[in-house]
Amino acid sequence: MHMKRIVVVAVLLFIAAGISFADDRAELKQDVKWSIFHEGCRIYAADDNLGSITDIRNCVYQTQAHNQRAQDLIRNANDDLLRQVVIESSNEIPDEFQLRGNFQWVMYHEGQGESIRVMVGRGNFEGVRSTYSDKQAHNPNARNLLAAVSNRYIRDLVNSL
Repeated sequence: MHMKRIVVVAVLLFIAAGISFADDRAELKQDVKWSIFHEGCRIYAADDNLGSITDIRNCVYQTQAHNQRAQDLIRNANDDLLRQVVIESSNEIPDEFQLRGNFQWVMYHEGQGESIRVMVGRGNFEGVRSTYSDKQAHNPNARNLLAAVSNRYIRDLVNSL
């Protein structure tokens, strides 16, 4: 009977640890997303590959200076977990925060379509990012959305509009 209790307790602890990990992972992802879309932590390098996970970690950590729990999650996440969360965030942010509609607004409402097309044609993605950010300065949930995407994504987006 004593052995059954030990097994039951061990199983319950294992389940609780799994739930805690899932909760921590979800919270980590939310913190990472906020640091990307709201604070502008860039996740892609100029060559369109995911940037250095160390650089991404440092940026996310710094933007969460006000949130000790977030800093603990970021610090304790291993590189593989953080990389997975960053990639998932990159895939989710454009739709979750309506990047296409916000970008279209800059191109047409703000009259930047032609200059953005010229910049893309010249490979001046920093110019595109700067123009977009400037024209979305009034919208803290949109102004840094391009931090979540690669230059290739921007080129494809512009060519589709």
